[in-house]
Amino acid sequence: MNTVLTQELGRYNRLLKEIKSTSEALLKAIKGELVMTNDLDKMFKALYDGKVPDLWLAKSYPTLKPLANYVIDLQKRCNFFKNWVDNGIPKSFWLSGFFFTQSFLTGVLQNYSRREKIPVDELTFSFLFKKTEIKEATSGTLVYGLFIEGASWDAKR
Repeated sequence: MNTVLTQELGRYNRLLKEIKSTSEALLKAIKGELVMTNDLDKMFKALYDGKVPDLWLAKSYPTLKPLANYVIDLQKRCNFFKNWVDNGIPKSFWLSGFFFTQSFLTGVLQNYSRREKIPVDELTFSFLFKKTEIKEATSGTLVYGLFIEGASWDAKR
């Protein structure tokens, strides 16, 4: 999981660096201290329209959120990983908060494989949906933040 965390932090740091540098450049361009490039002009228009600039989306996780919701979501994601760094591995993971979910899922399989001494290529995922909140996993991994699209959930069936 340390590898997963390191990779995720790298991705988020690149995104945050892009947001900071392009925002600073845009402010300088607005003040006339820097040439207003086509990219900065597009960024200005996107921000004015409440949209996430393409310059940020190029380094971002996939999203269709408007700018305000994107910023709130990004803050929550950064807080999730900061909590992981500050307090150690979480008891449950915000699955949709990962940049590259497949890396996390592979890490889960690898950890289980090593712990149980089973070849990783023999493992598959199985899922257990609970009505009540589980505080800690006795086996496996707890995740939250899953969504169903184009379907409905019938808890009785």
